[in-house]
Amino acid sequence: MAQKLIAIIVTLACLVAASEFVSAADRPNVLFIMADDLGVFPRCYGNTAIETPHIDSLAETGVRFDDAYCQYPLCGPSRCSLLFGKRPDAVKVFVNEVSPRYALPDAKTLPQAFREAGYRTIKVGKLFHGNPYDKRQQGWQNDLWDDATSWEQAYWFDREAINREVDQIGAKHGRYKGAGSLDWVMSTTSSKQSPDGRIATLAIEKMQAAKADPFFLAVGFFVPHTPWIAPAEHFESIPLESVPLFTAAASEQRALEVMPKNGDYDRGMDDAQRRKSVKAYYACVQYLDSQVGRLLSALEEQGLIENTIIVFLGDHGYQLGHHGMWHKYGLYDQTLRTPLIIRAPKQSTSGDICERPVEFIDIYPTLLDLAGIKPLDDLHGRSLTPLLRNPSAQWNHPAYSMHVPVNRDGRIGRSVRYGDWHYFEWRGDETHAFLFNLKNDPAELKNRAANPQYLDRVNEMKSLLAAGAKAVPPSPKAIAAQQFWPPNLDEIETINRTQ
Repeated sequence: MAQKLIAIIVTLACLVAASEFVSAADRPNVLFIMADDLGVFPRCYGNTAIETPHIDSLAETGVRFDDAYCQYPLCGPSRCSLLFGKRPDAVKVFVNEVSPRYALPDAKTLPQAFREAGYRTIKVGKLFHGNPYDKRQQGWQNDLWDDATSWEQAYWFDREAINREVDQIGAKHGRYKGAGSLDWVMSTTSSKQSPDGRIATLAIEKMQAAKADPFFLAVGFFVPHTPWIAPAEHFESIPLESVPLFTAAASEQRALEVMPKNGDYDRGMDDAQRRKSVKAYYACVQYLDSQVGRLLSALEEQGLIENTIIVFLGDHGYQLGHHGMWHKYGLYDQTLRTPLIIRAPKQSTSGDICERPVEFIDIYPTLLDLAGIKPLDDLHGRSLTPLLRNPSAQWNHPAYSMHVPVNRDGRIGRSVRYGDWHYFEWRGDETHAFLFNLKNDPAELKNRAANPQYLDRVNEMKSLLAAGAKAVPPSPKAIAAQQFWPPNLDEIETINRTQ
């Protein structure tokens, strides 16, 4: 009798395990597409001045998240937080020029989890961080700032293609002023021969070569990061008069004075120059869309589309003139929110919109869940699977972000989005608070933090913010060491080895 009981228990345990985790033969592929500096500007997010048919089509067959928040408004820190599945306080990467693992040498990244589960993990382009204009990085396979443990194969940017673009920038502007400039140029290089076109081509080749096995293929496009370079046809298809201007209202000036500036204001441009700059950014988004279309077509042609989870996202938002600022940085909604579209065949709805605030750190557990890989205990996010199945499902979780500005006065900014409300603080010698109702004031022009009528709301949001910060205590020494540009990398590494 006891033996029969044991046999029944073992059988039930096996059945439970089999039901929880997908068999090797049925494991879905993952195509993970990340754009650089992409705010909520594709047409499916309401931008009628632009045409993005391929991104829009993906949204029509998956779930579009309208309120997806990065955890840090800068490329390297945001990507490290997402790919480690942990908040920036834990990852301790607050600037770009830092190895992803210097504070977490033994942590498991998202692609590493898939690799250890038997997937072929392949990276083409920019995933953690890197600088395609850094001449120490030569050819496809030398990526100084990525993570070798994560990838079976890793390919960076094509140096020859990059050099052609730099030459075109120099010819138009006299010299190349760096990736943070607002330089733009209509490229004379064909779409497929431009750097991001070469990335798409190589990604398609790797997709075809790997299709016999489950794969995690990550494709990181450089556009629409500055300098804004796109083939001429993407400029010519956007009438200049259709391009909007985003400016700072007079009521914002006090807010701008207390915000960390990071050299990010209008830089003396007049309205005509601003409009041309916005158009150049839009042209890059259209160019991005064309390359996304190539990847999706390749999946279809190779018969992989119905067994491939597709994730499309930016790494953080982008101001593009909102609040008088142009790049990322800061904690306004415009710089924290970015497109996120997830298509999971047989596991998600099609064409639905999710308006629940979600976090980038939720992507890691979501993909493990969808692929049937055993979840990790130390991740800070939660699976979005309930929202993929029902985008209107109850979801009472705040979305947190933070920012440690470089070259400033020691202030640290923290943000929380909950329901219709967005609250953030800059703390230094003084605390400056901002409260916005995004339903009634989506451009965040009316700061209600000092209005006594909203005192209860401010206290509620402050409590949420404190709870989020307390959950993952920061390392003040690590923050201080990275607050100056360029960072003292030796000092940072010494500090974090002792934390």
